[in-house]
Amino acid sequence: MNRRLAAILMADIVGYSRLMHQDEEGTLNAFKTIRSDIVDGCLARHSGRVVKLMGDGLLVEFASAVSAVGAAIEIQSALAARGGPIRFRIGINLGDVIVEEDDVFGDGVNVAARLEAAAEPGSICISGSVYEQIRNKMDDVFEDLGERALKNIDRPVRLWQWRSGDKAPFADEPARASSPSIAVLPFENMSPDPEFRFFGDGLSEDIITTLSKISSLTVIARNSSFSYKERSVDLRSVGRELGARYVLDGSIRAAGGRVRVTAQLTDASAGSHIWAERYDRRMEDLFAVQDEITREIVTALRTKLSDGEEAQLWLGGAHNIEAWSAVMAAHDCIFNATAENLVEAREHLERALSHDPEYAAAHALIGQVVWMQIRFGFAADRPAALAELGAAAKRAEELDPGNALAQLMLAATAQLSGERADALRLGRRAVELSPSNAFVRMAFGRLLILMGQPAEAEEHLRLAFRLNPHGPIVLYGILANALEQQGNEEEAIALLREAVAKNPDYLTGHLRLASLLGLAGMPDPASEHVSEIRRIRPQLDRGAIEEFYGTDDPAALERFLDGLCKAGLDVSATDQPGTRS
Repeated sequence: MNRRLAAILMADIVGYSRLMHQDEEGTLNAFKTIRSDIVDGCLARHSGRVVKLMGDGLLVEFASAVSAVGAAIEIQSALAARGGPIRFRIGINLGDVIVEEDDVFGDGVNVAARLEAAAEPGSICISGSVYEQIRNKMDDVFEDLGERALKNIDRPVRLWQWRSGDKAPFADEPARASSPSIAVLPFENMSPDPEFRFFGDGLSEDIITTLSKISSLTVIARNSSFSYKERSVDLRSVGRELGARYVLDGSIRAAGGRVRVTAQLTDASAGSHIWAERYDRRMEDLFAVQDEITREIVTALRTKLSDGEEAQLWLGGAHNIEAWSAVMAAHDCIFNATAENLVEAREHLERALSHDPEYAAAHALIGQVVWMQIRFGFAADRPAALAELGAAAKRAEELDPGNALAQLMLAATAQLSGERADALRLGRRAVELSPSNAFVRMAFGRLLILMGQPAEAEEHLRLAFRLNPHGPIVLYGILANALEQQGNEEEAIALLREAVAKNPDYLTGHLRLASLLGLAGMPDPASEHVSEIRRIRPQLDRGAIEEFYGTDDPAALERFLDGLCKAGLDVSATDQPGTRS
């Protein structure tokens, strides 16, 4: 067999079947024009050899990974500038291929095909082998997506992705792309007493929350950092997988009224320690230890603080160890939100306030619990719950004007009360107070969608993904909503398919997919999601469905309901009690 090392580029047209169904002749002519105007010239300039055309795409061989990536970026940039319905997904792999006559085969080609399938519309997805060849030779930014299991490939493959400029992860704040990025892993709990089981998580949680207030830092969210809990991990791998240069980890042991905390900050890109420290204190001095660790991080990363950020950073929130421990227990329930868990979270928070009635974080979290009960349909008396939400958020703001969650809950109160201008003002204030908080970005993104501003929402939601690469499934649905409302149905469908693959019980994802596929004239795949909807929630009323979609635009809502009807779901019933998800 004739073998050689080659860079293989695979490209296909996004939504080719749908485009052909809508306008067969027009789609073929558009593709021919793009090939002659853009693709052929780019490939020639970068010495690419077209191995074969495949109707909706092409396979190209390059002798150099740099040439392959250069051609791909040139093609995608030109298509983005040109506009129109034709968009490509592109995958590039560097590997060994088998050459027979003018065709190529083998694992190197198969991986390229899987990379192309994994790429977002308009983007380029490359393997780790390609990235190693281009990393010091090209200025374009590729985002590390971590290792992925690809279909029919027997080993995980590290993926890197390039997006056109308007889809960059930091599109709303270009300067942040070069800011130091840090992941705070859950501190290992070495306490023998089960009463202290939340101490390790709580210490990490508070450090993440505090660092998220600094605009010049990129702080990976709790969900993503905590996915490494109780795992033996290589910190360099953690940094690559989360897109964080620095990683903080450590341990905590509480016993006999004393607490011992160890912490170390590592440069994950180099695998070298920056500093390490051990703190032996009285239990009531735990909050001072948190502050000292945070100061060490800020100093080590040479982070510049504004006057306001410096004041917020050292202000502190908790003063009572029992209240703090109860709030940490509530966090655990909130992050696994069910009707029962939200009730339990409320009980923990009430216990926290019995120890410290002026604990602002506890009041703000009560607001979040009530808001989630309203949002998910768990509130028996919605007007009373709305009043309670507003009161809890207002009290939290009075106690701590710099609490971002309090501002966010005030924004939610205003939105639910129909006070649109106040909702946007308060939501923007929350982002200002905690710019690296993924939950704040996600919640404000949803608020912007409700306010009819999906383009700005998309910017905040993409940044939420950057801050929380292992984020909640609901983030996929909210971003898909923003994309759909801008007419980008193809990317919305791809995102929702990824979401329901991760969580087959994600009801909102199935609802959105059924509607979008129904509107696209694809009843067969749409009906599969209708079956899943009926499996997950046999009785679902129209009011609940409307709440799932989340928009104040009557025309958008009717379009969504029309798609569900075309998918085969009856949305006329209004007499069944609905629950939100």
